[in-house]
Amino acid sequence: MPTAKSHQNNPSVDIIEKNDSYELVMELAGVKKENIAITLENSTLIITAEKTRKDSTQEAAKTLRTERNFGTLSRRFNLGQDIEQDNIEASFIDGLLTVSVFKVKKNEPAQRTIEIH
Repeated sequence: MPTAKSHQNNPSVDIIEKNDSYELVMELAGVKKENIAITLENSTLIITAEKTRKDSTQEAAKTLRTERNFGTLSRRFNLGQDIEQDNIEASFIDGLLTVSVFKVKKNEPAQRTIEIH
């Protein structure tokens, strides 16, 4: 099962377990698809994104308070040993990054009848 390590600028994520996979849904509002990187190092999934700040173009305007995160956003997930490292898919729609990590298929034990002599 994926476990997460937090960082200071960490986006919110939901981790969902399905029969054949784990699904990580990360909120990345305001991030462009080309500014997202997903890498796998050993059994650690690393997701980084760059969120740039758009400054006000009005000369007389000044920001009074900023609560949104900007800069590099990053999360790391230890996937464990029960995943197929070659079977990971990702999609990015409406500010939500969805990463599907498929589980290793467990073989059912073969059943056979033993003849008695």
